[in-house]
Amino acid sequence: MKDYISSADLAIWIVLIAGRLFLCLSICKKRLHQRLRWFSLYSFAAAFESVLLLAIAYSASYEVYYYVFYVTSHSISVLTFLTLIECGRRVLPGLNVPQREKAGALLLVAISGVVAFAGLWPLRFIENRIELGSQLSVAVAFFFIAIYSRYLGLSWSRLLAGIASSLGFLYSYKVRQKQLRGTIL
Repeated sequence: MKDYISSADLAIWIVLIAGRLFLCLSICKKRLHQRLRWFSLYSFAAAFESVLLLAIAYSASYEVYYYVFYVTSHSISVLTFLTLIECGRRVLPGLNVPQREKAGALLLVAISGVVAFAGLWPLRFIENRIELGSQLSVAVAFFFIAIYSRYLGLSWSRLLAGIASSLGFLYSYKVRQKQLRGTIL
């Protein structure tokens, strides 16, 4: 499979791995794993996945790579969902403010927009619409947590907003990446 990887893709892949390993070192150094367990587990698993997929890309066939990618990406998705719940648990107690109905309504409107977008987007299979809708819904939920935690001025709002917005951008990027690969077209 290594014949299909361009030097630009390899450079991006290595930078991604270096960034994820740096994040893992930062988590250990700041002892963040004690405060945000699921996010820490997600970060370590994502770094392991990247290294594993790079090794398989250079040592095995495309078929092996595909199956490992399929299993690890679903495992990472479960950890992402648990991270979303963990971040949400930090923000939801702050929803006991006068504008919580407005915030909840805005979140529902945003997710309804995502569902409508995924439903109207011209995709071949219903599974692709579900995948697109779920990826974008997770991104919207992370952005909501990031914006609302900053709005409320919660303790660790900068850290939580940074984590949530980064994961929101990551999930937005995953949708675009899958479109480019042709897996959800």
